[in-house]
Order: sequence, then structure tokens, then C-alpha cells
Amino acid sequence: MGAILSFEMARWFAPQPASHAQVSFCIRAAAPQIPDTKPRLHLMNDSNFLAEISKLNGTPKEVLVDSHLLQLVLQRSSRH
Repeated sequence: MGAILSFEMARWFAPQPASHAQVSFCIRAAAPQIPDTKPRLHLMNDSNFLAEISKLNGTPKEVLVDSHLLQLVLQRSSRH
């Protein structure tokens, strides 16, 4: 519904003077009553976390196999 509302507001503002936003970004999200089944990465232990992020294919393999770099990242993230 938020994307639809944003679209309609952009249409409404279109004929107005240029004192409004020029770009609108909309994303999709499930309704609040639908349970989120995605894994909670921030709650996982290190090995499960690394297994899950490797499935996303967004982290270069060189990073995932560098034990020193991983140790730095995992130590840093565990403090927050």
C-alpha cells in the first residue's frame, strides 16, 4: 500500500511547482500480519552466519576464505 500511496502522491505533485521531490523510490514489503520467515542473521553464531551470507552470493569468495579478515569482521560485528 505504501508504494501505491507514494505513486499517487507523485502524480498529485506532478503539476505543482518544482518545490517537491523529483524522484520516488518504492520497495515491496509483506503486510505486517504475514510472518517474516527470513533467517535472523544478527542472532546466528559465526558459522551459521557465514553459511547464510555465502548463500546470498554478495560476498566475494576471497573474503569468505580469508580467516584473518573474517576474524576482524566477526569480532567487530559482535561488539555492536
